[in-house]
Amino acid sequence: MTDRLRVCLYATDLQANMYALAHHLSTRDDVEALVVCEREVPPAEPVREWVPIGCPIVSAADPDAERRLRQLAPQVTIVDNHFPARAWSPALATTWHGFGWKGPQDRREFAQIHRAIRRLTGCGGDRPNPRFRWLCAGPTDARVRAEVSGFAAENLRVTGQPYLDLIVDTRVPRDELRRHYPPRLRDRKLALLAFTWQYGRVFAHWGDDIEVFRHLFAAAARLGCGLILRLHDRRRFDAPYVAALERLAAAHGVLVKFKDEHPDNLLDILASDVVVSNYSSLLTFFYATGRPSIHVHPVAADAPAVWREWRGGRVREQRATDPARRWRMPLSEHGGLVARSPDELIAALTRSLAEPDCCRERSADFCRRHLAPLDGQSCARVAAEVAALATG
Repeated sequence: MTDRLRVCLYATDLQANMYALAHHLSTRDDVEALVVCEREVPPAEPVREWVPIGCPIVSAADPDAERRLRQLAPQVTIVDNHFPARAWSPALATTWHGFGWKGPQDRREFAQIHRAIRRLTGCGGDRPNPRFRWLCAGPTDARVRAEVSGFAAENLRVTGQPYLDLIVDTRVPRDELRRHYPPRLRDRKLALLAFTWQYGRVFAHWGDDIEVFRHLFAAAARLGCGLILRLHDRRRFDAPYVAALERLAAAHGVLVKFKDEHPDNLLDILASDVVVSNYSSLLTFFYATGRPSIHVHPVAADAPAVWREWRGGRVREQRATDPARRWRMPLSEHGGLVARSPDELIAALTRSLAEPDCCRERSADFCRRHLAPLDGQSCARVAAEVAALATG
């Protein structure tokens, strides 16, 4: 048995915080790490050219996973938003997959998570638990976890989001990474369209969704701006909608990526000059670049919000008669521009391309108030907390 810290990372998706941690831990001589993917092991993407993962990666469904886990005998398992069916280690740490507006993440919503923590550590997370830590993005996240999610303050540690270490690092040169994009996108300003799936069709509250996309794509072309459209897993959208969107994107030269097919979004964040999103947590990663961000307000003033959840292997949709309850942070709390109509969206995109520093001060203020320091040390802080958890 090695004297090194032994860690298993149980990744719902090997991206963002979990990817950054896997990279960091695999570079340390004092850590032996194993990544177990809840689903299949994702294909190697261009990001690994600059940010490699040097530890083994295996699917939980792989028969060899059990042997590797027994051989490693991890002291701590790190999870994001899903938990393994049984305990693989004495201790457990959670680094959530993003910090954003989605809520309420109260005890009722997190009931299954509380049960999982109790099952895997023998003690709940709502009382001091020496075998459990929730690693928080910043002070706001820590407050919500204590006051809303129901975790004992003794179990919370503010470490920051590991993914931000890679975003503030300059090891990935923007000009060089663009060679991994189609030629039509390499020498243009780029806008990253990164939409969450929880509100249904992105622009449905503004009218015909496909028509609004058509309007946006045409405007971007007039502005000389290339587009990358990132969406969640393909299965979370109905097939006719995906087909119509892909036809429209192809006609306008828009690059479309689904999360289950292209999990990495680091290169898209670093390559893009502006991001457009309906309050996806990706925004709080993008703020670290200081570049413009446009927030598509997801609710029409005179209509209830559509809310979608993934339960039992399918999408469930409901109307939220009290939309405010669906967020843990006010939508007015953000680091950029806001669009409440198609015309406002085009105006914001036009301004963002013409004034690349128009959001720099506001995004920096958001990060100062809500996030741990953007000092490139979040992964190291996580590693220190995990080491203390293993030995405490």
